[in-house]
Amino acid sequence: MSLSTPIYDLTAFQNVYEPREDTFFLLDVLESEIAYLKYFNPLFVLEIGSGSGVVITSLSFIFHNKCVYFATDINPEACVATLNTARINKSTLEILNTDLDNGFKGGIFDLLLFNPLMW
Repeated sequence: MSLSTPIYDLTAFQNVYEPREDTFFLLDVLESEIAYLKYFNPLFVLEIGSGSGVVITSLSFIFHNKCVYFATDINPEACVATLNTARINKSTLEILNTDLDNGFKGGIFDLLLFNPLMW
């Protein structure tokens, strides 16, 4: 199974991290691990620093509605962009405008995604 890149539109979001090589590398890694991820069968997934929402939305293509998807970003504009990307791709997720995983009870996530910026 290949993992397709979600449709996204950041024209209204000037202060949101545009998907770049690091984002697409993370998507490639997730694609290479689809069999393991399905075997692992996560129920609660969190992406820290969701930016455009491309990564968390891509993951929803694998598990569809078998997971509950959460995302956080410190940038309020990125939170809206993440929701927009999910909506365009008919995915459902919850987003919290916070730093890292603040606001969540520890240990509830089965899968944690974090795409650090590469300079």
